[in-house]
Amino acid sequence: MALTELFLNRRSSADSEATAQLIVELWSTIAQGFRQDEQPVEGDAYRKRTAQLREELAQLPPGKGPDAAMQRRMMETLLGCVRERVSSLHERIDELDASLRQRDAELRTQQLHASWMQDEMERCRAMLVRDLRRRGLDTPAGDPPLLSHLLAAATTTSRPTPIPAAV
Repeated sequence: MALTELFLNRRSSADSEATAQLIVELWSTIAQGFRQDEQPVEGDAYRKRTAQLREELAQLPPGKGPDAAMQRRMMETLLGCVRERVSSLHERIDELDASLRQRDAELRTQQLHASWMQDEMERCRAMLVRDLRRRGLDTPAGDPPLLSHLLAAATTTSRPTPIPAAV
Protein backbone atom coordinates (compact mmCIF):
# COMPACT_ATOMS: atom_id res chain seq x y z
CA MET A 1 0.00 0.00 0.00
CA ALA A 2 1.44 3.37 -1.02
CA LEU A 3 1.96 6.09 1.57
CA THR A 4 -0.39 8.43 -0.27
CA GLU A 5 -3.13 5.80 -0.05
CA LEU A 6 -2.64 5.64 3.72
CA PHE A 7 -3.48 9.30 4.10
CA LEU A 8 -6.23 9.39 1.48
CA ASN A 9 -8.27 6.92 3.58
CA ARG A 10 -7.96 4.18 0.95
CA ARG A 11 -7.32 1.50 3.50
CA SER A 12 -9.26 -0.94 5.57
CA SER A 13 -10.17 -0.32 9.19
CA ALA A 14 -7.63 -2.94 10.31
CA ASP A 15 -4.95 -1.29 8.18
CA SER A 16 -5.87 2.10 9.60
CA GLU A 17 -5.62 0.90 13.20
CA ALA A 18 -2.36 -1.00 12.56
CA THR A 19 -0.86 2.05 10.87
CA ALA A 20 -1.97 4.28 13.75
CA GLN A 21 -0.36 1.92 16.29
CA LEU A 22 2.88 1.76 14.27
CA ILE A 23 3.05 5.54 14.09
CA VAL A 24 2.50 5.82 17.86
CA GLU A 25 5.16 3.14 18.43
CA LEU A 26 7.60 4.97 16.15
CA TRP A 27 6.79 8.20 17.98
CA SER A 28 7.53 6.57 21.35
CA THR A 29 10.68 4.87 20.09
CA ILE A 30 12.14 8.15 18.88
CA ALA A 31 11.14 9.92 22.09
CA GLN A 32 12.93 7.27 24.16
CA GLY A 33 15.96 7.05 21.85
CA PHE A 34 17.97 9.84 23.43
CA ARG A 35 20.99 8.86 25.49
CA GLN A 36 21.27 10.16 29.04
CA ASP A 37 23.76 12.85 28.00
CA GLU A 38 21.46 13.93 25.14
CA GLN A 39 18.35 14.36 27.28
CA PRO A 40 19.07 17.94 28.47
CA VAL A 41 19.49 19.37 24.97
CA GLU A 42 18.24 17.13 22.17
CA GLY A 43 15.60 15.41 24.32
CA ASP A 44 14.21 18.72 25.56
CA ALA A 45 14.13 20.14 22.04
CA TYR A 46 12.20 17.08 20.85
CA ARG A 47 9.75 17.29 23.75
CA LYS A 48 9.13 21.00 23.12
CA ARG A 49 8.64 20.43 19.41
CA THR A 50 6.17 17.61 20.03
CA ALA A 51 4.37 18.98 23.09
CA GLN A 52 1.05 19.73 21.37
CA LEU A 53 0.86 16.34 19.70
CA ARG A 54 1.84 14.56 22.93
CA GLU A 55 -1.03 16.28 24.71
CA GLU A 56 -3.43 15.22 21.98
CA LEU A 57 -2.13 11.63 22.15
CA ALA A 58 -2.59 11.57 25.91
CA GLN A 59 -6.24 12.63 25.49
CA LEU A 60 -7.08 9.72 23.19
CA PRO A 61 -9.21 6.98 24.74
CA PRO A 62 -7.26 3.84 25.75
CA GLY A 63 -6.77 1.48 22.82
CA LYS A 64 -7.77 4.10 20.26
CA GLY A 65 -5.13 5.33 17.86
CA PRO A 66 -4.89 8.76 16.30
CA ASP A 67 -7.05 9.61 13.29
CA ALA A 68 -5.56 10.09 9.81
CA ALA A 69 -5.11 13.86 10.21
CA MET A 70 -3.25 13.43 13.50
CA GLN A 71 -1.20 10.59 12.05
CA ARG A 72 -0.15 12.85 9.21
CA ARG A 73 0.87 15.64 11.62
CA MET A 74 2.78 13.12 13.73
CA MET A 75 4.62 11.82 10.67
CA GLU A 76 5.42 15.34 9.45
CA THR A 77 6.74 16.26 12.90
CA LEU A 78 8.72 13.03 13.13
CA LEU A 79 10.19 13.61 9.69
CA GLY A 80 11.58 16.98 10.78
CA CYS A 81 12.84 15.56 14.07
CA VAL A 82 14.47 12.57 12.39
CA ARG A 83 16.17 14.77 9.81
CA GLU A 84 17.60 16.95 12.58
CA ARG A 85 18.61 13.89 14.59
CA VAL A 86 20.35 12.23 11.66
CA SER A 87 22.11 15.48 10.79
CA SER A 88 23.24 15.87 14.40
CA LEU A 89 24.46 12.27 14.52
CA HIS A 90 26.39 12.77 11.27
CA GLU A 91 28.04 15.87 12.74
CA ARG A 92 29.05 13.88 15.82
CA ILE A 93 30.38 11.07 13.67
CA ASP A 94 32.40 13.58 11.64
CA GLU A 95 33.80 15.12 14.84
CA LEU A 96 34.69 11.69 16.22
CA ASP A 97 36.26 10.70 12.91
CA ALA A 98 38.36 13.87 12.84
CA SER A 99 39.40 13.32 16.45
CA LEU A 100 40.24 9.69 15.73
CA ARG A 101 42.32 10.66 12.70
CA GLN A 102 44.18 13.27 14.74
CA ARG A 103 44.88 10.83 17.55
CA ASP A 104 45.91 8.17 15.08
CA ALA A 105 48.39 10.60 13.51
CA GLU A 106 49.71 11.50 16.97
CA LEU A 107 50.05 7.82 17.83
CA ARG A 108 51.96 7.12 14.62
CA THR A 109 54.26 10.07 15.37
CA GLN A 110 54.86 8.74 18.88
CA GLN A 111 55.50 5.24 17.56
CA LEU A 112 57.94 6.60 14.98
CA HIS A 113 59.69 8.63 17.69
CA ALA A 114 59.86 5.61 19.99
CA SER A 115 61.26 3.49 17.18
CA TRP A 116 63.88 6.12 16.40
CA MET A 117 64.80 6.36 20.10
CA GLN A 118 65.11 2.59 20.35
CA ASP A 119 67.39 2.52 17.29
CA GLU A 120 69.46 5.36 18.74
CA MET A 121 69.80 3.56 22.07
CA GLU A 122 70.94 0.39 20.28
CA ARG A 123 73.58 2.40 18.37
CA CYS A 124 74.81 3.90 21.66
CA ARG A 125 74.86 0.47 23.30
CA ALA A 126 76.92 -0.95 20.42
CA MET A 127 79.36 1.99 20.57
CA LEU A 128 79.86 1.52 24.32
CA VAL A 129 80.37 -2.24 23.98
CA ARG A 130 82.94 -1.69 21.20
CA ASP A 131 84.75 0.92 23.28
CA LEU A 132 84.86 -1.32 26.37
CA ARG A 133 86.16 -4.24 24.30
CA ARG A 134 88.73 -2.03 22.55
CA ARG A 135 90.00 -0.95 25.95
CA GLY A 136 90.14 -4.56 27.13
CA LEU A 137 87.39 -4.15 29.72
CA ASP A 138 84.60 -6.60 30.46
CA THR A 139 81.09 -5.66 29.39
CA PRO A 140 78.41 -5.76 32.09
CA ALA A 141 76.13 -8.79 32.24
CA GLY A 142 72.79 -8.76 30.54
CA ASP A 143 71.48 -9.44 27.08
CA PRO A 144 71.59 -6.73 26.04
CA PRO A 145 73.42 -4.94 28.85
CA LEU A 146 71.68 -1.88 30.23
CA LEU A 147 72.93 1.42 28.93
CA SER A 148 73.40 2.69 32.46
CA HIS A 149 75.66 -0.28 33.27
CA LEU A 150 77.66 0.25 30.09
CA LEU A 151 78.08 3.95 30.83
CA ALA A 152 79.14 3.20 34.40
CA ALA A 153 81.72 0.69 33.15
CA ALA A 154 83.02 3.11 30.51
CA THR A 155 83.31 6.09 32.84
CA THR A 156 84.39 4.60 36.17
CA THR A 157 86.86 2.04 34.89
CA SER A 158 89.43 3.80 32.87
CA ARG A 159 93.10 3.25 32.22
CA PRO A 160 95.47 6.01 33.15
CA THR A 161 96.34 8.38 30.41
CA PRO A 162 99.78 7.52 29.06
CA ILE A 163 102.53 9.96 29.94
CA PRO A 164 103.86 11.70 26.87
CA ALA A 165 107.38 10.76 25.91
CA ALA A 166 110.08 13.34 26.58
CA VAL A 167 111.53 14.89 23.54
